[in-house]
Amino acid sequence: MNFEKNNLKHKISTNTIIFIIAFLVIFYFAIFTAIQDINLLRASVISDKIETEKKLNREQSMSTLAVKLKKIESDLNKLDNIFIDKNNQLAFITTLENIANYNKVAQNINLSPVTATTNQRIAKSIITINAKGKYLDIVNYLQDIESLNYYVNITSINITLVSPTDGQTKQDLVNLNLSADTYWK
Repeated sequence: MNFEKNNLKHKISTNTIIFIIAFLVIFYFAIFTAIQDINLLRASVISDKIETEKKLNREQSMSTLAVKLKKIESDLNKLDNIFIDKNNQLAFITTLENIANYNKVAQNINLSPVTATTNQRIAKSIITINAKGKYLDIVNYLQDIESLNYYVNITSINITLVSPTDGQTKQDLVNLNLSADTYWK
């Protein structure tokens, strides 16, 4: 009987140890692999979150850029219109003549050929204007040239008083010598 008691105790302790080992093996393989899967899933979620944030930032940048582009679009059209059309030099000269006539100024215009390199859209030409008239008319003439929609960059200007010739009275006449860069497209 004592043997059976020891045998029974031995069986119970052996079964308990086997049960604990089996439980630990199942726990190790089931829970440990689940923990590894959870860690991999977590890393995947973090990388997806980072990628989504990058896409969101790109979309926000693009929408911000679109808003900025709409703001400056009218300025771009205005900027595009400041260049004189290469094929319409006569209209530019006529405009200058109309300004001179309006301000009662006699003028002589010398426009150098429009030059541009092959890879440039914008060309530059030098215009020289010699004008004669009353001082206030010349000032108004200059103001009208400056108010043109075209980009005319005055590089030099010289105003001199005209000496009256024999038999003429002093009329406050002045000579204007103007040199400017004009831009064509």
